[in-house]
Amino acid sequence: MEDHGDSSKDQPAALESPINLVEGYSCDGLTLTTLLASTEKESDTDKSPDIDVIHVMVVGKEEERLTLESLLLESVASRRRELVFRCGMARLLAGELTSQAIDGLARQLLSSLLFFLKHDEQHSKRALVFVAYDFGDLIVKKAISIAGANEQRWPGIFTSVAQFIFFGCFQRANGPQLLYSKVFDYLVSQRDSSWWQSLIPASINSLAGCIVETTDAFVASKITLRSQVISLYADMNGKGKISDILDSRTAILGVSNEITLQEQKQKDKEPFPDLPKTICSSIKSWVPHESWIPFGQTLLAVTSAPRLLSSTCLVDSHPVFKSTEHERWMASTGARILYVRGNDHNGMMEAAEQIFFHWRLKMRQHWSDGVFLPISFVFSAQDPTRRSIKDVISSLLVSYFSGIAIVKNGPNPGLIKDQFLLQHAWTEMDLFKILELFARTVIGEKALLLLQNIDECDKSSRDAFWAMLSAFASLKCDSR
Repeated sequence: MEDHGDSSKDQPAALESPINLVEGYSCDGLTLTTLLASTEKESDTDKSPDIDVIHVMVVGKEEERLTLESLLLESVASRRRELVFRCGMARLLAGELTSQAIDGLARQLLSSLLFFLKHDEQHSKRALVFVAYDFGDLIVKKAISIAGANEQRWPGIFTSVAQFIFFGCFQRANGPQLLYSKVFDYLVSQRDSSWWQSLIPASINSLAGCIVETTDAFVASKITLRSQVISLYADMNGKGKISDILDSRTAILGVSNEITLQEQKQKDKEPFPDLPKTICSSIKSWVPHESWIPFGQTLLAVTSAPRLLSSTCLVDSHPVFKSTEHERWMASTGARILYVRGNDHNGMMEAAEQIFFHWRLKMRQHWSDGVFLPISFVFSAQDPTRRSIKDVISSLLVSYFSGIAIVKNGPNPGLIKDQFLLQHAWTEMDLFKILELFARTVIGEKALLLLQNIDECDKSSRDAFWAMLSAFASLKCDSR
């Protein structure tokens, strides 16, 4: 595969006419392995979008990747394509040049994908689903950060991504030394590989640093505000397809809307039996209504990048779940506020995040359509993008509009966008008004706001938000 590290070289083929893309067709390392025609009828009114599933693999063998049947429900009848991008592990053990190598591979993936998108015989809207394995997430995350920074150069990629599935990937660790240790242990466990003898501490250290770097860039792109993240981690009771090194503390990203699934080691059974249902739960909303896409993009531009949660998974035995206040909060109706306070800041944040995880799990179990809004926001009086309720509202609206498939009798998106173009910004009052227009669905029973360090929010802004919630509650709309 040719590396395209230089931006002057990352130009894909300029052909615009459709070509016959058949199974086995390859473009610069990206190979079309499966092409399934749509079996939907013209008369069907509730259609799924066309889907491209892009596998990005480094260490694992191609036959070990998740099959299309293990990713999508049988009921999905739209046109589906499966593409595989492979990279040898030796490419990522380049020492000081590892970051440059990842950048080149990311641009190679983008160029190849853009080729398949531009030259398809059917120019229909499609949803992109990236499935990354082990170190493949470095390439995917870097590619998304590049595409998000230059939509004109990489048209339609950033805005078409519906889901990311991280299959046993290195995403975080409690400190650089622990991350280095885990990467080292994982690579040493692959001693039968051809590249194993070329391992040196400098290469491992650079690779560990790139894991942090690409993850930070991925989160900073704000893609997780509009696209679903599903992280799969190891079964700790026995050796499964995912190494036990990639546990919940390593293989989980920590964003608000993330779905985490642990591998289940059962003989002759799928390791993730609930994965197809989980992936397809919100499939009808994978492609937002075209009238709202420009509004969502302009709103995304003025929204703060999310901050990762400190915790990674739900702890059922956490004492916060035995508190009377939490039980009363869960049982009540209306616009409910649970204020978590304490002298131990870390303990307080942990308790709040556990409540957040618990609610998020309950929503996934209760709502079959999978469309709900778990939003976490950290206030900071020192950060001008994090000291106002306006910043929370913009994050909430970005997530909401990215999931709109059909808008009926809603506000005119053109008028909302025109207001932004006229003022070159949305004031806090503007965003409050927009939020009020969608209050019943945005702040309904399917939404939860985890507002951390809310005491650092501007007081007048905070008071206005409480007043709006109070007015909303008076409408007797079941909300949380």
